[in-house]
Amino acid sequence: MNKDKYIILGHENPDVDSIVSGYLLEKYMIKLGFDAQFVIPDKVIEKNTLNLCFKYGLKASNYQIVDFDFKDDYKYVLIDHSEREGLKNIFAIVDHHPRDKMIKCKNYYNYVSSSTSCIICKGREEYFDKDDIKLCILAAFVDTASFNSTKSVVEDKEWIKDLCEKYSFDYNVFYEDGLCLTDLDNIDDVCFNGLKKYNVNELIVYSSFIHIKYDKKTSLLIQEVINILKEYIKNNNIDIFLFIVHDMVNFKTRVYEIKRECTEEYNYERYTSRGGVIIPDLIRRVSS
Repeated sequence: MNKDKYIILGHENPDVDSIVSGYLLEKYMIKLGFDAQFVIPDKVIEKNTLNLCFKYGLKASNYQIVDFDFKDDYKYVLIDHSEREGLKNIFAIVDHHPRDKMIKCKNYYNYVSSSTSCIICKGREEYFDKDDIKLCILAAFVDTASFNSTKSVVEDKEWIKDLCEKYSFDYNVFYEDGLCLTDLDNIDDVCFNGLKKYNVNELIVYSSFIHIKYDKKTSLLIQEVINILKEYIKNNNIDIFLFIVHDMVNFKTRVYEIKRECTEEYNYERYTSRGGVIIPDLIRRVSS
């Protein structure tokens, strides 16, 4: 029996795939005989994420330990991301975001996949019950905007269709939940929905996104958000804030690259992945 303690960590401001993947990997590792624990050290989890996980039977707050003691003798497993400052003993990484940067980790698994949950479950279905499989499917739908995103993998979609048929799941319910339309009532929630932080060529880059049905009202809201974020980057020493607007009717993406001196707009003709396309495009722009 392995006596080491393994701590599973998703990325900051965890989304559905990060939370579901942590839950599933904890279950899988325990069945293999590891002393594994999934921990969410974040103080706040977005309301939409909490509600969607809870709808499918997973209470994410059960895994929140804000004051968690990160001991040096623990072994850490990063899921749905590949870097975390301050950890000395990273045992494994499981991710599905392409990286040009070399990552030094003995157990490094970064595959092209619709979601990290797919990497964990696919081919290991016997380790998970029906409710676990349902969570895995949910995470894949959410992370690909119901398979409309550029990160979608056809083989994953077909695998999920087969699972829906096997377990008599309603594919259309997953599809509607996977669109994850953003609640636009709270301006702060709109500004920082899905917030992630990056270091791009020594530039501090923040990014958030919304899923909307685009109309005149949302156009005015977006301008308000841009104005707020302009002030935010000035006050918080941020170089660039990428505000990403996903049109969930036409499945197109608009990116506002907000800097102190100006805001530039970039348009994509389909729903576009942040990690797979938008951030790499930014890297190319700042590197040229």
